[in-house]
Amino acid sequence: QTNNKYEEAMLLDLAGNVVLSTNPENIGRNYENKTFFRQGLLKPFSTTETDVSEFGPKAFLVSESIKNTSGKTVGIITLRSKFDVFEQIVEQPSGTGIEDESYLIGENFIPLTKTLSQTGEITSLAALNAINGRQSGYDTYQNYADNSVLGAYRWLPGLRAGVISEVASSKALLDTANLIAIIFTVGIMAILLAMIVVYQTARTISTPIKSLADTSGQLSAGDLSTRS
Repeated sequence: QTNNKYEEAMLLDLAGNVVLSTNPENIGRNYENKTFFRQGLLKPFSTTETDVSEFGPKAFLVSESIKNTSGKTVGIITLRSKFDVFEQIVEQPSGTGIEDESYLIGENFIPLTKTLSQTGEITSLAALNAINGRQSGYDTYQNYADNSVLGAYRWLPGLRAGVISEVASSKALLDTANLIAIIFTVGIMAILLAMIVVYQTARTISTPIKSLADTSGQLSAGDLSTRS
């Protein structure tokens, strides 16, 4: 049984096949070429997934390897979380009275949350620095709507995404840079706290499955084909 923050828990074997899932429709699917599987074999890994149709338009995934009593990796557990918690954090008004917006952008430069104007790929200075450069900072630049803005940006490795907060340059006050920096920092802290809660929940769910791996002869042998 999954926590209400999660839509699915999956157990995958070393070949990337789903052998157990809270969503029976996904049992038998193969994800060996997906980053969440390949990285999950190596270390605890979280990411935003946008190109797996059965997961929906976007999902937050947490993966962690399962080891037997001798320390050998026998598979991974992956938890799929609703993305709306991140949308709510990023899209909430700043409360400053200044017209601004904040949004998440994926590694493909497509926004993951709502923007004030409808747009496709975003290649502003902030987007390029956050996604390609894995950087944090703020600057004045032309945004996706070709408006001059003062924006702050940061790469979020846990989400594999960038977060950008912008205010129109024409509305900027003398201390706007500091103001945006504060708003941005508060937003980042909130996102990171939410991610920590999600990750800790993942660990509590993975514990009984790890115990199963330790006590089951077939799991210990590296065979996850038997369903429990």
